[in-house]
Amino acid sequence: MKVERYLQICTAAVAVSGSILLGIGERAPELPLMMLMAALTSVIFTDILGWLRLPKIIANICMIFIAGIALGDFFNSTSQLQLYAVANLLVYVQIVILFQQKTARLYGHLAVFSLLQVVVASLLNVGVIFGALLLVYLVLAFLALSLFNVYRQITVMEKANHQSALLSTQSADNTPADIQTSEWAFLMRERARGRTGIALRSVGDQTIATGFFRYIIGIGLIVMVFTMVFFYCIPRTGNSAWHHPGLSGAGRTGMTREITLGQVGRILADNRIALRVSFTDERINELYEVAGDPYLSGAVLTRYVPKRGTANWLPTGLAVGSTVSELESVQNIPLGHDLVRQDITVEVVHNPKSVFGDPLLPAIYPVYAARNTPDQVRYDPFSRQLFLNVAAGKTLVDQYRYSVVTTAFSQNNQQTVTPVYTLNRRSQDTLRRKIRTASELPAEVEILTEFTRDLLKQRRVDTSSSILIARDLENFLTSQELFTYSLSQFGVDRDLTIDPVLDFVMNHRTGHCEHFASALALMLRSQGIPARIVVGYHGGEYNKIGEHYKFRNSDAHAWVEMFIPLETVPDLDVTLESTGLAGAWVLLDPTPSRDDQLERTLYDEVVDSFEYAQLLWDNYVLTMDPQQQEEALRKLGINNVGAKDLGVSTRLLRSIGIDFDQGMLRSLAKPQSLLILLIVISLLLGAGRLAKIIRWGGLLRLTRPRNTRLRTQQASVMFYRRMEKFFTRRGHPRYAAQTQREYAVELTQWLCESEQESDIIKIPNQVVDLFYAVRFGDSDVTHEQLRIVENCLSSLSHRIHKNPKHMT
Repeated sequence: MKVERYLQICTAAVAVSGSILLGIGERAPELPLMMLMAALTSVIFTDILGWLRLPKIIANICMIFIAGIALGDFFNSTSQLQLYAVANLLVYVQIVILFQQKTARLYGHLAVFSLLQVVVASLLNVGVIFGALLLVYLVLAFLALSLFNVYRQITVMEKANHQSALLSTQSADNTPADIQTSEWAFLMRERARGRTGIALRSVGDQTIATGFFRYIIGIGLIVMVFTMVFFYCIPRTGNSAWHHPGLSGAGRTGMTREITLGQVGRILADNRIALRVSFTDERINELYEVAGDPYLSGAVLTRYVPKRGTANWLPTGLAVGSTVSELESVQNIPLGHDLVRQDITVEVVHNPKSVFGDPLLPAIYPVYAARNTPDQVRYDPFSRQLFLNVAAGKTLVDQYRYSVVTTAFSQNNQQTVTPVYTLNRRSQDTLRRKIRTASELPAEVEILTEFTRDLLKQRRVDTSSSILIARDLENFLTSQELFTYSLSQFGVDRDLTIDPVLDFVMNHRTGHCEHFASALALMLRSQGIPARIVVGYHGGEYNKIGEHYKFRNSDAHAWVEMFIPLETVPDLDVTLESTGLAGAWVLLDPTPSRDDQLERTLYDEVVDSFEYAQLLWDNYVLTMDPQQQEEALRKLGINNVGAKDLGVSTRLLRSIGIDFDQGMLRSLAKPQSLLILLIVISLLLGAGRLAKIIRWGGLLRLTRPRNTRLRTQQASVMFYRRMEKFFTRRGHPRYAAQTQREYAVELTQWLCESEQESDIIKIPNQVVDLFYAVRFGDSDVTHEQLRIVENCLSSLSHRIHKNPKHMT
């Protein structure tokens, strides 16, 4: 049977594709490989050959055993590992079902388990590859459901035929003896079960043809197009509701608010993507080409806390957010530099229990609000840090997209000077506290004062200029003849009895960016120059296809910012607004450059294409907000779609407890959301049922007994099909393009040409008349009508046997 064979293969393919989606989320390739082997084996040895079929009792025992193991893993794991335990349970249960003899019930079980599998997979990974494979899964699932519907209908018809056969057998005793002994008596009774099953399966096999698959694919494409239009036109809330809320912890990256010497090396060995950023000229809204590698600042650290054998860099004593304010509009800042918008998509790390509060957002400083800067993006002027304001009880998605404007570029170059303006007393007090904190030198490193003074004297540096001191110390640390850049501290002869920065500068001189930045900051402080550590990202990889920079964890970097007073600023060759200018922070990078740049190949171009596709997927599918929606629709010439209904729709949903700002899946998991969803589904099903009732003749039709309709349909097929088969054996079949009436006319003409008697010539039309009355006129076959048909066919059979030469 082609239908069932196609269904078996398609069901196995759905199970494999679902396990692949799950394996991508878990980053566990053994799950899809296991399911692939099980699917191939079960199709060949269970479905086709029938050699290996688990009895029901053994299959149930296996499932109970698997459930016990999964429950043990579930209760002994963390929340995310519990999700993995559920996912593994779904895979193992499907494998057991695949090795059973398939029934409609088991096909349904496989479909439900596969759907649950995809739901779990969507919580673990929603990358662009996942989206592409999900599209393949949907096509296979849609095809499998269509095949299952055909298979189900054939099964129901076979059951109805069997019941009709029993009824016919019971009524055979009431049939007259002349009819029972007639050659045409089989026309009045049900055929043997085996022959009926073969006929129905043939109908199913003829249904599953090329046209069927074209029809299914066409319907699928129409549904996908409608879904895309609906997705991009539906009103949006302020935050993304489609991205999963923080369940893929294995792939999350981001920034922290403090560093421990030696810790950054582990981060630099991680190649996971941390953020993507594109630069646009805010005035003309076109791509802004950046010369050189940009520096994106994150955490600003001023407190150096030595410990035995190690040390920490911490932010200022004030909690981040204590002086929180909204970003100032760039229109109020009369600067002459270029206005460049930074569109950043960052992987957020947020720990609600952290003492440092909300997550940091990297950017190039100074920063100002853009036209589409989200309200959740806030600025702390004291710590000079941009962060995401996460309200209490809110769920934070893994990725966050925001836009800010900077004035740090001039003629495509990022300036190393960030001006500081004090326009009121509060800003003046803030600057004094920053300078005081950035000048503190712990007693454990006081020896650096004398060491640095001797070093500057030896190198003949003019110590009256802080700029000359800073540049010379920067050159001293970047000298590859004196210092060695290394991510590993193994094999380094360290002295744990002294401060690690002293040990680095005076002894082993081997480390990575945090060691070099710490050394320069403390050496500057030892000479009375305020300096601080900045941790962020530097370098990155430019994607020419997507026209954006991609930063990985390995691009994390630490550098130094030193403060220069107002009287020193004019010595720098930069153009700054003088009103309210109090000084500037100057960027210094003492880390030696690494010569690890490789020539780009075709493989890199392919990777850039996939990476750009991931960026589009993130921005215009997963995290689409009103700004992205408006931008996407504007490119198509559509403006303000759904904007007027946004407030009403979101307020209505929130009034019943559904807030998609907390994440779509978490909102739908609430009891009230599930109840509302159940009510909506019930109403839709009820409306569909009502439409079906109206379409098929109203409520009165439901009062007709179901078994009567089935017997009528079967009877109409029986007596007509037997006549058709009778004439087919004699060289006159009915062609596919012929109707029953046209076939009867052809048979009548043939009988006339065969010189048959008039009553014989009328038989085909009489049989077809009764067939039309029963099949299309919705009439029941009476005993009198059956007697008339039987007499006609008996007469035809008798005449043929008496004079067969006229019928060949």
